[in-house]
Amino acid sequence: MKRCLTCISALVLSVGLVSAPVSARDGVYAKGDMMIGAGIGIVPFIPGAHFDIAVHDMVSVGAAMGVHIPWIDIPLIGRGAFHPFYLPPLRDKIDVKRILDPYVGVIAGISIDPGDDTPVLPSFGEFIGCRFFISESFGFYAEESATWPGEDLGFLSGGVVFKF
Repeated sequence: MKRCLTCISALVLSVGLVSAPVSARDGVYAKGDMMIGAGIGIVPFIPGAHFDIAVHDMVSVGAAMGVHIPWIDIPLIGRGAFHPFYLPPLRDKIDVKRILDPYVGVIAGISIDPGDDTPVLPSFGEFIGCRFFISESFGFYAEESATWPGEDLGFLSGGVVFKF
């Protein structure tokens, strides 16, 4: 009986979180929003952070950095992302944009490794990710990235995101 009540409570809470509007706006992403994320990259293990600002209804720009563990390798990356839920033909048809913000983008920057023969290498690639907001200003993110010549921010990363 206790397990059944726990399941019912979790279901009611989940439905409440998904159906409750996060804000009075049309979605969780809008021009002028600033987002800061902090998390962990895996393959390899890389703690990192990123900052993004929405410069258009469908475009954000920002920066990211991390530190490769156990050696010292510091990627400094610029990034630009496209947010497809806000395309005019889709704007009124996707209800989950109140809590989800999927995006795809490109990254370019440098990777600094003071112990290497070539201490500074250029780096570029792509990323795809999604943010899930549980309140107007707090949520979680997950990203996949592929960079050349290495795995600057980890192939997979995830963490928390704060919106201002």
